[in-house]
Amino acid sequence: MALSPTQRTLRALRNRGLICEIVEKFISFPSPGHRKDLFGIIDILALSQDGIIGIQSCGDSFGQHLQKIKETELTEEWLNTPGTSLELWAWSKRKRKLSKGYSKDLYWQARVEVITLENLHEDHTGRL
Repeated sequence: MALSPTQRTLRALRNRGLICEIVEKFISFPSPGHRKDLFGIIDILALSQDGIIGIQSCGDSFGQHLQKIKETELTEEWLNTPGTSLELWAWSKRKRKLSKGYSKDLYWQARVEVITLENLHEDHTGRL
């Protein structure tokens, strides 16, 4: 069975030696249910030497999740809280690059974007 983006992120964080935990929850009513992120933006909390990292984890829908983070009122509150940071991890399959081209072998890679107060109001091309 394939791992979810959240499970891939947990594995990568734990491989880096970080303590982490899922903080999104499943709300079963109304049917069929939905997931609720912590503060509307965080799926995973990780403890690092620099503080607490809030992580939004997704598949290849980077732009949609980045927009959600930017539109959520509590994002700035989170970023203004001392000792916290915010990251967006978007997972997608990539082809291995070989010396003579690309292999048919695929692997998972995360695009990790650190969200800061400075880049919160930029579009994802880096422009204001």
